[in-house]
Amino acid sequence: MKSITIAPIYLRQMIDDAQRNYPNECCGFGFGYGHRVLEVVPIRNVASHPSHAYVMDAIDQTKAMFNAFNKGYELVCIYHSHPNSQPVPSETDIRHNHYPSMAHCIIGINSKFVEVGVWKLGERVERLPLLDSNAYEHVEGLSYDPISNIIRFMVLLGVSIFVIAISIYLLPPPPELPLP
Repeated sequence: MKSITIAPIYLRQMIDDAQRNYPNECCGFGFGYGHRVLEVVPIRNVASHPSHAYVMDAIDQTKAMFNAFNKGYELVCIYHSHPNSQPVPSETDIRHNHYPSMAHCIIGINSKFVEVGVWKLGERVERLPLLDSNAYEHVEGLSYDPISNIIRFMVLLGVSIFVIAISIYLLPPPPELPLP
């Protein structure tokens, strides 16, 4: 991954989450395609000291991943805030990183400034360019896979037909009608 593209509306959602949670750290996911974020999902921070660390709620994580998968999205970035600090990965961020190939969007925030940095926290820490675009560029640039949608539709149709056939088979026989 050489860069990440986040439309201003989605970047604003991340910053709003950081401001709502300040002075605690916020955290969440950016979902989309390739290197483009198309949806932001805040996740509850359940850390014992949320002003100095973040731990994503496992149930929120699972729901977010499930909903994104159902929309055909993939995880593009993980974001969190650094209250009263610069948007630079901390030793804790690097040590506890479970997604080394993922972009990490860090929001440095205090009462006077908000600054965003994007990082890859793999074998070496590397700052990634943050590109912005409007929502229309995101729609035009999607790597849309119609075959996957056709396969999903066919599987859903097959399962539906199977369920209907089994339901009809399991119906009790009709009652006998008296003949005149």
